[in-house]
Amino acid sequence: MRFNHKYLILCACSILLLGRCKTDFSKRHVKNEKFLSDYGNGHFEIFKNYSVFVPEWNRGQGPTIMIVNHKIDSGVCRFPFTLILDKDGVNVKDIKGDTMDTSRSCNIDTPLMIKLAVEFSGMKVSYITVDSNDNIFIQTIYGESAPNLVKFSDSKYVTDEYKNNWMARPNGWYERIEFEATK
Repeated sequence: MRFNHKYLILCACSILLLGRCKTDFSKRHVKNEKFLSDYGNGHFEIFKNYSVFVPEWNRGQGPTIMIVNHKIDSGVCRFPFTLILDKDGVNVKDIKGDTMDTSRSCNIDTPLMIKLAVEFSGMKVSYITVDSNDNIFIQTIYGESAPNLVKFSDSKYVTDEYKNNWMARPNGWYERIEFEATK
């Protein structure tokens, strides 16, 4: 009987892929643990109706932070704002609104935008969204698009997806576990 190297290669690739998933989950889990340890009991009211995220880091200069307002109120700017922080993430070097549509006039709460950016920068996460129902969505890993931590304001918002694909954590948080099966 002759040994087929294709099976050996297939097995090796499968093991490497499974190991990669485990590493990704482990890295994510460590970052999630750090966030929950530091902010698990925190208050996120300031972020209500906002999405704050880092689309890019300016090498050696600090993060570029985008803020999107989800409020429906008239006169409130709903388009994204871009804030560029210093390398320590404490001071705002520049703030810009969306200049694509100059026909809109709205009130920009610059001190609030700065406060959101600085608070967000201190959390060391990729993004945070707090919806109008006070549900919190956090991404702790840069470059990933879906949240990996969620906290619901009421159990009525916990859908089957969160019951099946997420692990309940202390203080009402849920952690994404899709990679845990490869541990």
